[in-house]
Amino acid sequence: MHAINASTFLGKASLFALDVAKVAMNGENEYLESAGKYLVQPLPDAYKPSTPIFECEGLLAKMRKSGGE
Repeated sequence: MHAINASTFLGKASLFALDVAKVAMNGENEYLESAGKYLVQPLPDAYKPSTPIFECEGLLAKMRKSGGE
């Protein structure tokens, strides 16, 4: 996760990490998934401000399930 996050500061030079980020964003770890999404969005010039990075509904459901709101 740290490597993916660090790659976000490299701009176009982070293209080397694109395949790893795509694998991470389709995984089961929500932190790696979010980090991968964040890295992949601007790289292929596909970023749109409306693109969701975090799964807010999933996070809210986890909070409700654990008793916190």
